[in-house]
Amino acid sequence: MSFLLFSFSLTSFFLVRPDISWHNQQRLAQLIVLVFSLFLLPFFSQYRLPKYAFYMLFGVACLGVLSCFVSASYIFWGLLEWSRYLGLVGLSFLCSQIANSTKKKLFFVVMVSGIAAIHSFHFVLYYLMAFATGVKDFGFDVLTTGFSNRRFFSQFQVMAMPWLAYLAVISVRKERWIQFGLINAVLSIQWCIALAAGGRGFWLAMVCSHILLLMFSVRYIYIVKMQAVSLVIGAALFFIFFIWIPDLMAFPLVVHDTLRLGSSGRTQLWNQAWEMTLHNPWLGVGPMHFSEIINGIGAHPHQFFLQWSSEWGVPAVLMVGGLTLWGGYTGVKALREKEYDFFHAALWLSICSAFVLAQVDGVFVMPYTEVWLSVLIGLALASWGQSGAIDSKCKPLMMLMFLLSMLIMSAVLYLEIPILFQSPDIPLGDHHVGWRPRFWVDGWLE
Repeated sequence: MSFLLFSFSLTSFFLVRPDISWHNQQRLAQLIVLVFSLFLLPFFSQYRLPKYAFYMLFGVACLGVLSCFVSASYIFWGLLEWSRYLGLVGLSFLCSQIANSTKKKLFFVVMVSGIAAIHSFHFVLYYLMAFATGVKDFGFDVLTTGFSNRRFFSQFQVMAMPWLAYLAVISVRKERWIQFGLINAVLSIQWCIALAAGGRGFWLAMVCSHILLLMFSVRYIYIVKMQAVSLVIGAALFFIFFIWIPDLMAFPLVVHDTLRLGSSGRTQLWNQAWEMTLHNPWLGVGPMHFSEIINGIGAHPHQFFLQWSSEWGVPAVLMVGGLTLWGGYTGVKALREKEYDFFHAALWLSICSAFVLAQVDGVFVMPYTEVWLSVLIGLALASWGQSGAIDSKCKPLMMLMFLLSMLIMSAVLYLEIPILFQSPDIPLGDHHVGWRPRFWVDGWLE
């Protein structure tokens, strides 16, 4: 799993082939990680879930299969979406069993933080290259790589930056000042990148998660102060890099407005998802089938619960909501009752930020985001979940679903990879809709 996750992390740094997009490359890597995770899962018997949460999870899986065969126009695509979500659940279960010690948990933390550090280094390097090469282009898409859209990078940021703050706090407490300086530099550059990206959802997620942390457990205020200090430094870097230096040297620059108004088409997507829910309340239109109707804006609703209600149905979204509430309650309970450890605060911040962002963005659609969020949920299960195997008659059926999920994703890897590499631009040329990712970078099912 260490090798798989390390290899997966590289998909935001290097393109295997120039004719494949970042999104498609990360989707392929995600499928490989999930297939191997489901293959390894039977060797672990403990799920760290209370029985009622397991029953809700099993109920969602059953409703998903039913929706694929009853509602979906494209059964295979519906099953593929269903399989991917089950694979992500399996990855969380697997990580919850692997991360059974402080050192193993720290391994995942260092990996996520290391990815953010490399992206910070790339950002500074590409900025300097703008001078060295004479390109004079300081656009966000030039200074960052690894993601098809700046919003997808922001999705990773909201999960990674709390861990950078955590490592910075630990460095101060252990008086490792050189280590603190390096980590704080990386965190400050990440804040500078966030200001350059102009992502409104990013700021909503970070502000809400940190306020909620203080509301539930004010004793972790030090980690919030660390974020605030890094934000101030990041804002200073943003002023120097994107306002003062370009103005001094008469370089052109386009800075995205973080506080711009408007919904960017989200209200139309939400209305479409709501109409789908009203017309298909019980089983939805089928997993992934929001993208069956080409709207020219987005192949998913950019809202977590509307996505599930429109595609899986109201009963499924109620169970998913129940699981979300259980997870949130368990996290809050751990913040208040567990021993005073900033690890719990960082874990809460990273997962809470991702779920807040999921209310205005496609967090549960993008492959890179999905995998790391699944890993973090696994860490939460390892840290806050109950130990012991689940004695339930549904467990063998759930394992059978995991096996079916593994076979479906394996079939996709076998069948789709040659087509994807032979004609990567054909779907975009046929539909004339630009990049609207859902499963592949062309998100439409027609």
